[in-house]
Amino acid sequence: MGVSSYGRYRRQLLVESIHHFWSRLRRNRKGLTGLFLLGVVLALAVAGPLTTPFDPDRDTLLADPVVPPEWAAILPGYAGLPPNIQFRVDPGDWKIASPASQRLRVESSGSLQLLYQGDGVKRSESVELSYAFTYDYRPPRAMTLKLPVTYVTDSPYNLVKQEGIRVRLSINITRGADGRSFILHDSRLLRPFNGTVNINTQDQRLLQANGFSLLDNLAEKIFEKPGAYTIRLRVLLDDLGGTGNPRASMAVGSAEVRIRGRTFGLLGTDYLGRDVWTLFVYGARPALLAGVMVGLGVVGLGMVIGLISGYRGGFTDRSLMFMGDTMTLLPTLPMILLGILIFGRNIWVSLAIVIIFGAGYAGVARQLRAWVLSIKERPFVESARAIGCSDTRIMFRYVLPQTAPFLLYAFVLAIPNGIFLVFALEILGLGDPKVPSWGRTLGEAWNGGAILANAWWWLTPPLIGVFMTALAFILIGYALDEIVNPRLRTR
Repeated sequence: MGVSSYGRYRRQLLVESIHHFWSRLRRNRKGLTGLFLLGVVLALAVAGPLTTPFDPDRDTLLADPVVPPEWAAILPGYAGLPPNIQFRVDPGDWKIASPASQRLRVESSGSLQLLYQGDGVKRSESVELSYAFTYDYRPPRAMTLKLPVTYVTDSPYNLVKQEGIRVRLSINITRGADGRSFILHDSRLLRPFNGTVNINTQDQRLLQANGFSLLDNLAEKIFEKPGAYTIRLRVLLDDLGGTGNPRASMAVGSAEVRIRGRTFGLLGTDYLGRDVWTLFVYGARPALLAGVMVGLGVVGLGMVIGLISGYRGGFTDRSLMFMGDTMTLLPTLPMILLGILIFGRNIWVSLAIVIIFGAGYAGVARQLRAWVLSIKERPFVESARAIGCSDTRIMFRYVLPQTAPFLLYAFVLAIPNGIFLVFALEILGLGDPKVPSWGRTLGEAWNGGAILANAWWWLTPPLIGVFMTALAFILIGYALDEIVNPRLRTR
């Protein structure tokens, strides 16, 4: 048989082996269940982040902290909770409530422009814009409003000479049920300004401005009656003269209004008001990465040590096995903690320490050594020695492929071990603080009082995720054991 024919024969044999293995795996219920669960986790890891527009760390206070998901309204005790409401008021959505004068004009082109042209005469001009909306739910706990504003003038206010232009910008919200108005913002612009007006009803200064005590909740006071509400933006311009023919302009961009509800999204929020669904889907990637990397590290170290130890024998065998036994006898958790304290809380450092001290590569090496001790006495190994093959070639070309079923099985079962170890470290606060993971989420839930708050939507997703991932690989490992182990095969 020529070299090319032999190569084609080996490729054909490999294809037939894979086909035979897949046909047996498809008939194994444990294997199919494990593959299905693994497919769900992979879908979360790959496509999950595409289902959420939020960042797991930066986007906080999306709703009230520790609120249940929106679908929880169908459960007893959660009915009637107000949803999270967010809307945008574009420049063209504002209604001019009080007309502008000849000196103060309003134009709308991309942004709302308020243009003033003075003539040297002292005067006061004002314009009021309004936007109406409806709120028909129970009172919320907070409301935020962000309004981009750009103010430009060639005649800024001069306090000493009492001349120039000064502008007063006020924002109120009026309740339609009784006509009561509440102050949201009131400021004076004495110089050019380019920035964003940020309003939060939890600001204590707004409570004082509206005549409430510091123990009150302004959002609850504003929205205590369902119905129509109107946001009013009023601009008062005082031209004090003394600067010839002054000009001023103010551009108002799109306003972002958020009424933070007591329900949010698919899985609610955590203690920082972050979306738990975002934390859940972003946590799938670190879990899979930790499991696969630990599995590769365990099998890689165990393969090299077990292969060399079993084939070489003698002093090499005793030295490598002594090293493996020593690592097994070392206390796992203290060694991992010591390594993290020395090298820092980095995900790659954590994985390396887990592989060396806690993932059990010594057990893989010892089992592989037993396989190699049996394989190296077989006739094909003696034939390879007889034709002059080096020990390295024999080990990695002829002996190692015979151990592939065991290595595959060991790899699959090492993955859940790595997942649980890294998960436990993250719960203890020893994981990478920059990586959104299921362990970090559960640790924050535990320390953030999720149990006392009965925040089941915050506690259960990371637990379900890590157990589902580990169970997928465990079931696949059992299926592989039944396929490759003749003693466990059923007719």
